[in-house]
Amino acid sequence: MEARGTVERVPCERDARGYDVVLTPAGLAAIEGAAPLHLKAVRHCFAEILTREQLGVLGDIADAITRLLAVEHPGDDAPSERAGQ
Repeated sequence: MEARGTVERVPCERDARGYDVVLTPAGLAAIEGAAPLHLKAVRHCFAEILTREQLGVLGDIADAITRLLAVEHPGDDAPSERAGQ
């Protein structure tokens, strides 16, 4: 992706040993270009085949995961190193 110019590595401000991956304008354009097809696929594979009740349960599951991440990893961009243990 870096070779294609869609992302670039920049030094991590929180950890001098690492880098952050940053989306470039070309990367944003690629995402925006892919969005309509992605949305169509999500609708086809999920929204069109699940009942309202099933979609509600899926939403509840997503909410539970989001709450856990907010408590266990507040302000983190990614799960902590504990996740690999």
